[in-house]
Amino acid sequence: MPTKLSGLPATEQIGRTLDHLLGRRVILKPAKPWELSVPQNILWGVYTDDAESQQVLWGCDLALAANISASLCIFPPSRVQECIMACKLDEVLEADFREVMNVLSQVLNSPGRAHYRLQEVRMQSGKAAVEITQGLAAKPNRMDLEATVTGYGGGRMIIFELSKTDRGAAQVKV
Repeated sequence: MPTKLSGLPATEQIGRTLDHLLGRRVILKPAKPWELSVPQNILWGVYTDDAESQQVLWGCDLALAANISASLCIFPPSRVQECIMACKLDEVLEADFREVMNVLSQVLNSPGRAHYRLQEVRMQSGKAAVEITQGLAAKPNRMDLEATVTGYGGGRMIIFELSKTDRGAAQVKV
């Protein structure tokens, strides 16, 4: 059973998957490392491997999560602004975001690598959980991106892997 960490997906692979899923172009480009110690609203997709020894955390700021979710069901961009003003996704867009995160699990899985599945989607309001900041202090394999959904808007995303040794014995809870 493969259990090794073997790198994050290529930016192009993430972009193609989002383009196909949303039916519109999603432009991704590398970004400066995202400072997670400041209070902010982030939606996290928490993925775990079959042995529950490794995790991948995939975070999107509220703006990006709202833009991706609204574009999935072709809701008007004004709905995105409503969510940003409310500092959270509404129930429908939250379900859409969960579906996007579930589909994105396919880019994490490749032959010879641990098999990841979406465990949960969690909303962070405020500072990141201690487990996240401690995990990032271990300098895991990490990808920071800026993303723009054509016809909607954009935001930031971060993806990083944590082994059990990076995060301690407990599962990351955001």
